[in-house]
Amino acid sequence: MKYVDPRKTPNLWLELTILKMIEDRDPTNEDALRHALHAIIQWLEPGLIDQLFGHWMETYLDALNEYKNSDNNSDPPCLYEGRQAYSQSRNTPSKPRLEGKEDVSNETTSSPDLQ
Repeated sequence: MKYVDPRKTPNLWLELTILKMIEDRDPTNEDALRHALHAIIQWLEPGLIDQLFGHWMETYLDALNEYKNSDNNSDPPCLYEGRQAYSQSRNTPSKPRLEGKEDVSNETTSSPDLQ
């Protein structure tokens, strides 16, 4: 079994670690996931967010506009609805898989986080 070496491929290691925490659905990971998400988002430049998530933003703004122009008394639209539309429009899976735990970088080391 191969493991990702966080010293050689820190981005891949972080991605796999966070995805594993989400996949496990362990309530004790919730605060750590929120903190990680907040830290990552704060480092992103607004222009990069526009580039990467512009479709989500457009979908959200369209839904928000529709909500404002209606007599609907329900809650306003949320970004999650945009995420689903984005995933479907890009033909990308909404839940990445971690099966096999293969190291894309071909660098191996033992890591208790991903065992």
